[in-house]
Amino acid sequence: MSGILIPKKLVDRHSPQNADDRSVAAREIGAAWAQRFVDFAGLTGTDRVLDIGCGPGRMAIAVGEKLGWSNQYFGFDIFKEDINFAQKAITRNHRNFKFKHLNISNQHYNPKGRIAADKVRFPVNPGWFDFAFATSVFTHFFESDVRNYVREAYSALRPGGIFLATFFLLPEDYDAAPPKPAARFRFEHKIAPHFRVLYRNDPLKAIGYDIGWVLRVYGEAGFQDLRFIPGAWNCAPGAVSSQDILIARKSG
Repeated sequence: MSGILIPKKLVDRHSPQNADDRSVAAREIGAAWAQRFVDFAGLTGTDRVLDIGCGPGRMAIAVGEKLGWSNQYFGFDIFKEDINFAQKAITRNHRNFKFKHLNISNQHYNPKGRIAADKVRFPVNPGWFDFAFATSVFTHFFESDVRNYVREAYSALRPGGIFLATFFLLPEDYDAAPPKPAARFRFEHKIAPHFRVLYRNDPLKAIGYDIGWVLRVYGEAGFQDLRFIPGAWNCAPGAVSSQDILIARKSG
């Protein structure tokens, strides 16, 4: 397969464990997301893109290949080895695609990180980006982290800019309406008023939030025109993604 492939030593967090070739699977997943960005968020080759939790560049590669490497693109991630690869494999040939390492703490992924996720400031100019996204980020965050990242995404976007993020979003009546028998995940442990986890002893491995709480956080930040696209994790018919997708527009 032509194009940039993420090496196997970096691909664990970015492709299904049962894939025959996980590097190829990661590439295919990235391509599917790039198409969703176009279809659901109207992404074009002139948009300035902020990739929150960019990893080794799975989405960056896909966006670049789909739109001709024409975007101004910036991504950051907590894993130094991922950023090193993205800089060498992508930025070296496409100087408009830039990546930065931020040593942000996360109880599951980076417990020794020195920057608190609920205090971090994105290293970008406010109001500069047309499109920001965070996939499989808020599924590993506590409440204060989610609030901070939503506010930071809002600050980074221009008026009218689009923010796309994925979650496991739980209905307010989750206790009364448990997940379907075929659901991929069952968030059985309620350890705080607004969220549940799969694993009590490792809560940030997978976390589900009450949808009403998330919508309030977005509204408080200033986002409007929210669009919810249910994911396949809870057997949503016609789902286009495993996780739920939330799309919002910055006011103004």
